[in-house]
Amino acid sequence: MSKPKNPRERTLWQQLEGEGWEVFHNGFPDIMARKRGKIIAVEVKANQFQYLRTDQLTIMELLKTLGVKCFKWFPDKGFCPYNANTRPVPRKGEEQTNPITKYTS
Repeated sequence: MSKPKNPRERTLWQQLEGEGWEVFHNGFPDIMARKRGKIIAVEVKANQFQYLRTDQLTIMELLKTLGVKCFKWFPDKGFCPYNANTRPVPRKGEEQTNPITKYTS
């Protein structure tokens, strides 16, 4: 599978591959990856103030009901767990530049 053309998605792709994930890029969600029986879905956003669209929210909710861990990812902040009841902005003081292993180990 070819790497994404979008530079932010390509950055995340390379980060996940470097951590041993098998990465898929089909566009909806932006990135899906699997590693040792775990699956994650990630919507890549330019910055922490960019909200998910209604169709993206719907898909993320569906994936969550199927047991998939869902995230938003920002180049400047890293991973932020997806939660439909909260704004997509990470909490003040919460470190977001950490690897995905914080949420999947």
